Amino acid sequence: MTSHWGKAVAGVFVLFVVVMLGVVVFAMTRDVDLVMDHPYERGLEYDSRIRAMERTAELVEKVDITSTPEVITVRFPGRPVTGDITLYRPSNRRRDLTVAANPDSAGRQQIPVAGLDRGLWRVRVSWIVRDQEFFEEQPVMLR
Repeated sequence: MTSHWGKAVAGVFVLFVVVMLGVVVFAMTRDVDLVMDHPYERGLEYDSRIRAMERTAELVEKVDITSTPEVITVRFPGRPVTGDITLYRPSNRRRDLTVAANPDSAGRQQIPVAGLDRGLWRVRVSWIVRDQEFFEEQPVMLR
């Protein structure tokens, strides 16, 4: 009986190459969904976000974010001049929703949740009062 170990080594090598090509094809056909567009630029802006969060922590009256099955209510500690409210969906960035901050005379803004997926959302509120930027983020569970 003769040993054909050379053919066995070649067969294992060919099998390895075929499996590796299969893994590469599989990986290349998967959708890579980043949490945000342009993560590098957003990272550079993060220092200003930290300063805004520190200013928000120093406020005596805080932003109040509450949710009901019908609406998410954001109550501002004073009327903001400009700003926005982002409903951030961690599991699917295509579902994110941004609205301009436009509170009523009592400093409240209501955002209807009809059409939004149930589950975890992060409400990110960014506003400017007297050239000072503020930022608050709170998780909200829609049921």
